[in-house]
Amino acid sequence: MSDKEFIKKYIKVERAKYISIYIAEVSWTSVDNYELEWTCIKKKRISTSTEEIESIINDILKNEKYFSRCQKCNKRDLAGFMNSIKGHKTENSGIFCHSCLSTFGYQF
Repeated sequence: MSDKEFIKKYIKVERAKYISIYIAEVSWTSVDNYELEWTCIKKKRISTSTEEIESIINDILKNEKYFSRCQKCNKRDLAGFMNSIKGHKTENSGIFCHSCLSTFGYQF
């Protein structure tokens, strides 16, 4: 998914009294069901330039607190869709997407 697609799907900007930047966070309602909840992570003055807002959004895309890359396939997704495992083998330690974890025997 491109940066533009990630921004459109997982980040929103609202302008009112302030400019508020929200990120979608994954909330698991059961083992195989989730909801996306919007959390305000940054507020800026309404006079903040478009360039500065774009820079903040680009920094959010690089922040591993919100987005992670699978160590095996390099797919980027919301951190809530990734799992971190510590295996006894070096190649099985790290952050992985659900598809790649299934290759290690995990089931979802």
